[in-house]
Amino acid sequence: MQAGNVFDGLSVSRNVSLVAAGRSQSPQEAEQNIRERFPLLRSVWDKRAGLLSGGQRKVLALAMATLGDPPLLLLDEPMTGLSGESESTVLDCLRARRDSGTILIVVEHSMDRLSNGLIDQHAEMIEGELTALRTSSASWS
Repeated sequence: MQAGNVFDGLSVSRNVSLVAAGRSQSPQEAEQNIRERFPLLRSVWDKRAGLLSGGQRKVLALAMATLGDPPLLLLDEPMTGLSGESESTVLDCLRARRDSGTILIVVEHSMDRLSNGLIDQHAEMIEGELTALRTSSASWS
């Protein structure tokens, strides 16, 4: 499990407030934005981030990364270890970001979860070398 993408000792709310301040957003605006776009985090808003499940931590990290609507997101294995509600939340967010014009660069070991209309281009690498480059109209297998 990847770590270091949220501040464990702080609440979800405080994590969001810190990132919002760095992006010139008010904590209230950031909270409203995140509660709207990431309903999974509503029930844990006052909980310490270190006590969240792995999926909840990934959703929180993604929520913080999307504050301020960045033009580019670089994501390292956003689907790993997710199931159920967390997976749906992450996929919904990625689709919304893509549809709003955000460029998504995603590193993922298994393309199965992402190949359902989310990907425009797909590059495969083995041991650091590009072995395949496909567009969304090409077969994924």
